[in-house]
Amino acid sequence: MKNNAKTKISLVSILVILGVAARMMRVIHRQQIREQNRQTIQTTKKVAEFQKTLDEEETKKRNETFNKIYNESLVRNKFENWQKVDEVHGLGQRTGQFYIYNFEKKEEILLENTDQAFVLPIRDKSNNVTFEAIFAHKDGQWHIMKPDGSSQLQLGAANISAESKFVIENNVLDYDQ
Repeated sequence: MKNNAKTKISLVSILVILGVAARMMRVIHRQQIREQNRQTIQTTKKVAEFQKTLDEEETKKRNETFNKIYNESLVRNKFENWQKVDEVHGLGQRTGQFYIYNFEKKEEILLENTDQAFVLPIRDKSNNVTFEAIFAHKDGQWHIMKPDGSSQLQLGAANISAESKFVIENNVLDYDQ
């Protein structure tokens, strides 16, 4: 009988230990689920913040683009003819006179003594890029103009039209064929 009592005590002890272990496992499992939920919530918050940042940047870019287009259209309406040079400059003609317009400074620069002016492409073969430049017929000679209205390069009595294209090869400016 002593043996039987020891067996019963052992069985009860094992059942108690198993019960406690099962209870501990349930507690640990609940803690893990809570931790996963906290991490999921934190991740969701981070994603939401990131998305908000992206949305704000996209809205800002959209507004900047709209403002550029709107400002350019307002400026364009001031001139009879308008050609865009780059993101900052444009060439306009009003009452027979030509102006370089600077969008950043919101200023017009008169090209004095100019009877013709065009925005024409120049292809740089060595760098494989094409950019626009202002060509102005000023005081009887053609010039490539700087954005401030001064002459960057004097071309002399060249034959330049609105359809002319140019190329730079070996640091020499020539007509593009």
